[in-house]
Amino acid sequence: MLACFQGLIGHVEIPDLFTFVHLGRRTGVAELTQADQLTRVFFQKGNPVFAISDKEGLRLGDLLVRFGRITRKDLDRCVARHRVGGPHLGQVFVSEGLVTLDDLTSHLKVQISEVIFDTFSWSEGTFAFYDDVSPPPDAVTLQMDIQNLLMEGVRRIDERGRLAEVFPDLDAVVEVFGNRESLRENLTLTPEEWRILFLIDGRRSLREVCQLAGNADELASLEVLNRLLGGNL
Repeated sequence: MLACFQGLIGHVEIPDLFTFVHLGRRTGVAELTQADQLTRVFFQKGNPVFAISDKEGLRLGDLLVRFGRITRKDLDRCVARHRVGGPHLGQVFVSEGLVTLDDLTSHLKVQISEVIFDTFSWSEGTFAFYDDVSPPPDAVTLQMDIQNLLMEGVRRIDERGRLAEVFPDLDAVVEVFGNRESLRENLTLTPEEWRILFLIDGRRSLREVCQLAGNADELASLEVLNRLLGGNL
């Protein structure tokens, strides 16, 4: 299998690479590698239809656990049932009654988006595009609009830079000022703000709070934390 084009990430930005694939209405797979990570994004006529990464946290099962839709025990049981060449793991979740088919489609869209967004922040590595390569036989493919993904990806890069100035160390431990019960009586917060506030226990780091918050991307949780910080909480 010969790459129709390849190069170094950094010399070419990932959003520019995907734009080139989109404008050329190419069908195939973009294979992106950095350090110990391999990500593949499959395109059909210039738009992504499937994406997979071996990075921990970007697999469908990991996202469903983070969203609270399944437990880690559920995931382990379904992975044990899953067979190479058989139904997609997501279909195993459906057959187990853990998610509906509509839920599966919705979460697959989130997963594909998160895999793609993850690559936008890469500053080094290699890329190669192979024409006419299809997704794995068990893949559930979806029609995604690359232009919307590119716009959201750029917004996230800008937001990540802004929040990195506020929270430069995600391993820093955070705590709440004041008694929670007293705060509950005197504060008006959104349900999401309350949820994250009550995850802060003086032992968890920012990173751990974000992981437990149930958002697909840590940026949404950091934005809430930034509002709590601005409120002197």
